[in-house]
Amino acid sequence: MSIVLKNNASDFLAAAIDSSQTSITLQSAASFPTLAAGEYFYGTLEDTAGQIEIVKVTARVGTILTVVRAQEGTSAASFAQGSRFEARVTAQSVLDVVDTKIDVFTGTGSQTIFNLSFAPRTQNAIQIYINGVYQRRSTYSVTGNTVTFSEAPPVTSSVEANYI
Repeated sequence: MSIVLKNNASDFLAAAIDSSQTSITLQSAASFPTLAAGEYFYGTLEDTAGQIEIVKVTARVGTILTVVRAQEGTSAASFAQGSRFEARVTAQSVLDVVDTKIDVFTGTGSQTIFNLSFAPRTQNAIQIYINGVYQRRSTYSVTGNTVTFSEAPPVTSSVEANYI
C-alpha cells in the first residue's frame, strides 16, 4: 500500500455522517486524488466548533470516499452537512512516506533478476547493497517491481534493496 499526497484538496460534506459511517459523500471531490488499488491518503474532518477527526481514505468513487475512522488518536464523531474535509499532511502520513521498506535476497551466483515487493517510483528511489556494499545504479536496472543486475550477485551474498 502506498500513500498518495496532493496539495490543496478541500471540500465540504454533502450529507451529515454519524460516528459509525465509513463512507463520506463530498459536494465535489474534484480536488482529491483518484486512488488505485492499495493507495490511500489521510483526511481531516472539521466541524464549525473546531472538532477534528483524522480518517484514512482507502477508495474514492466520484464524490464518495471510503474511510477508516478515528486515526492517529482521534475519535470517530458525527459531523454535520457542510463540515470541512481536507487532505492534510498528518504525523502518520509523514511516517508512511519516510518508512524505509527493505527487500533482502540471497545471491545464487547465477540469478540476475529479483522480484521486489514494491515497484519504486523511479530507479533513483531504490538503493541496492550486496554484502553491505552500495551498488552503483549502472550495475542494475529497475523495471516495475523487477531489478536486473548486469552481473549475478555472488553465491550466498546478501542482496538488500532499500526503498527511499
